Amino acid sequence: MSSEAPLLFGEVAAEELRILRPPAADGGTDERPLTALCISGGGIRSATFALGAIQGLAGQGVLDDFDYLSTVSGGGYIGGWLTSWKQRAGGLDKIMPNLRPGGGPPQPGDADPIGHLREYNNYLSPRLGAFSADTWTLVATVIRNMTLNWLVLVPLLMVALMAPRFILALGLLGDNSAYFYPFLQKAALSAFPDLGTFLKYFVAAVSGFFFASAIFNTMRYLPGVGRKDHTEKDFLKYCLAPMLIAALAFMTYDSWFDPSLDDVTRSAPTYLELLLCITASCAAGWVAYLAFCVKGLAPRLRLLLGPLSLAILLTGFSTASAAWLLISKVGNLYDWLGYTTFGPPLLLLAFMAAGGLFVGLTSRVLGDEDREWLARGGAWMLLFVVCWAGICGLVLIAPGWIFALHSAWAGSGIALAGGLAGWVSSIAGFGSKSVPAGETGQQMPGMKTLVPALAAKVAAPVFLAVLLTGLSILTSWMLAALHLVDADHSDWTSHETFLEWTRGDYIVSGALLFMIIGWIAARFININKFSLHAMYRNRLIRAYTAAHN
Repeated sequence: MSSEAPLLFGEVAAEELRILRPPAADGGTDERPLTALCISGGGIRSATFALGAIQGLAGQGVLDDFDYLSTVSGGGYIGGWLTSWKQRAGGLDKIMPNLRPGGGPPQPGDADPIGHLREYNNYLSPRLGAFSADTWTLVATVIRNMTLNWLVLVPLLMVALMAPRFILALGLLGDNSAYFYPFLQKAALSAFPDLGTFLKYFVAAVSGFFFASAIFNTMRYLPGVGRKDHTEKDFLKYCLAPMLIAALAFMTYDSWFDPSLDDVTRSAPTYLELLLCITASCAAGWVAYLAFCVKGLAPRLRLLLGPLSLAILLTGFSTASAAWLLISKVGNLYDWLGYTTFGPPLLLLAFMAAGGLFVGLTSRVLGDEDREWLARGGAWMLLFVVCWAGICGLVLIAPGWIFALHSAWAGSGIALAGGLAGWVSSIAGFGSKSVPAGETGQQMPGMKTLVPALAAKVAAPVFLAVLLTGLSILTSWMLAALHLVDADHSDWTSHETFLEWTRGDYIVSGALLFMIIGWIAARFININKFSLHAMYRNRLIRAYTAAHN
């Protein structure tokens, strides 16, 4: 560290004032107050208006009387133009004659900063027209930049979109393992004849363990119970993640042990078995909290015999009832794709309903901060439900709908809708941000305003849905082209059959391949240099700070 004493604000201000108001030769001081020229934002409109204001101030001979220049947004365009011109010319007094209205044309060989601004007022493409080099340079730049960015982003998106395929393959492993891995299964069964029974109880134990962990950490973090400080990241890691793992493990258990099969090791659990297992998991998490997080026998007994224990047991009862309805009734309404898409969300929604029952039963024990905490936790779970159902629906179900149309025109129409939605989203920012309503002199927005605003809001989700569905179809095509699928079911246009007969290890291999492609592209392509924002910045630089260079 430097041994010099830090400068105080008063010292800095005094030195700044000495430079702005240097002492006169006779020792007198300039007592005039300090002034600033402030140029507000508003994009190109603000910059254009401020240019006229600056010329007017120069014409009145007062522009060089200001001590400071403060700008924001569009005002920064013209402020940078003025500052860089002043710096290159060697002082404001050198450019004042050219700034004044009617200052005359520049000398031969000199730059014409004001004329340059007028020429480049359409700064993205100064010379418009179908045969203008500026127009096609803009088109080529946008295509190049977007292509390079997609080389980085699309493979990573495709990695994320492989997750629903892997979950589906994991659920189908109980049915497909003998076909996909016959030698491995024979070797495993010869070494462990009771492998099916072992897996049945192992997967159930995994689900119960993580469910108990979620209950334990929920009690630990609940403000009125555990009173343990934590961050939102801690909640996601120790409360939500175990609950999600428990739900996925339970759905895997239900998928592997289909009640329609005759094998006794794959029979579905009865309602009583579910009730005992899930309630026992709730109780285990609660007892573990009392044993490890509550000090003293009396406080433990008071909590154990209090209403919280009853609420937790009833929560287990509610969750078990919903789980039994899901696997015995609701699950039969869906095929494998629908079951993977809607099974985990329905199970989590059942737990959220049980959480609502818990909040009601503990209303005389827990406080407002506890109910707010539980509501926040429910919000995260609901967000996961929406995202899971949306992504799985676009990856597993929507491509099948498209292939079922049996029409090239239909597919082209969907692609066109996605393209139009992306175009509407991209130009939405050029429209009015909002329309005042109810103010004096303002009218309520009419259909001419509401329709474009509504289209702009709907366009982004439509574009995203079409994009993700298209990437899912592209993934299937690439897996088939790379032979990362069962040879007997490699027709990627038969979407449901293709998905159900894609091996999990092949899916992992494809995801690793996409990840490597994305990593290589990200390693060598600097997306910051090829973003549309960078292009926008460079065109502004060309129009303003390059005007006098």
